[in-house]
Amino acid sequence: MKSRLKYAEVYITNVCNYSCTHCQSLNNFAFKGHQRWEDHENEYRRLSGQLDIDQIQIIGGEPTLNPDFEKWVEEISKLWPNAKLQIATNGTRLDKLTKEIYQILLKHKGTLWITCHDIELYDGFLDFSKTFLNKIVSDNVSNNDLKHEYEKSKTDPTVKLKTVSRTIIDENGVEVILDWSQSFVSSVIDLLDNQSLTMKYNSDPVQAHDICYFKNCHQINKGKIYKCPLVSVLPDFLDQFDVNMSDDDKALAYSYQPLTADKNVSEFVNTIADPIPQCKFCPSNYDNKHNFIGTEKKIKIIPR
Repeated sequence: MKSRLKYAEVYITNVCNYSCTHCQSLNNFAFKGHQRWEDHENEYRRLSGQLDIDQIQIIGGEPTLNPDFEKWVEEISKLWPNAKLQIATNGTRLDKLTKEIYQILLKHKGTLWITCHDIELYDGFLDFSKTFLNKIVSDNVSNNDLKHEYEKSKTDPTVKLKTVSRTIIDENGVEVILDWSQSFVSSVIDLLDNQSLTMKYNSDPVQAHDICYFKNCHQINKGKIYKCPLVSVLPDFLDQFDVNMSDDDKALAYSYQPLTADKNVSEFVNTIADPIPQCKFCPSNYDNKHNFIGTEKKIKIIPR
């Protein structure tokens, strides 16, 4: 019998065209690297033979920037034909979301998840949704309140914007979620005086895990399963950037052992919800949420 995960993210690129300072995958930096399907196809095929996944989200970075984006969507949908399939995007490459992508989502009663960080783009995303989907049968949110709150926040720093998800469903069961995301926690890496990068937290791992928003966001990266986004991307990030951290912490970052198809899948899955030592790199409280902050340029400080 196969092991089963309720949810997993398939991470296909470090590259993003946004620079959101809260990014938990560190894609606000000039982080390089697309995962090419042909390089990791065999690992994914072996993994799918041992693991069922109820819901899969294809993410980045910005996944539509990956040259193999359509190939990834097509092949992942074939390997896990019974999974509910989601595609996460910031909506800047709507031309990549073709009718062929719709047909794949149709087979899975899937979801296109568009995260909107700029209210000026919201109406355009809404118009796109109406052309991407077939006849709409359900729409749960009006955007009037969103714009009102956004305008208030420009002059009143005490206004904390909320995250509002608008779910639009067509007659075939395909969804578009317009995610007006504006309430964030900080990234785990700080840029100090525009000169050096440092790890922001040194938490008790159990306490950090207890309150973590991402502890069940298990991630498949290059055909290997990681507990969460941070341990998935941190080794590659440290290969590209010089981060001020102790030798012990750097060794800890590299020490995480993801699941590969040749390991005991059931044992790994049974313990994937437990805290890990690398949880120390994350906050043990989320008191300091903030509205969306973006930078105009990618952070390129001290790349290797």
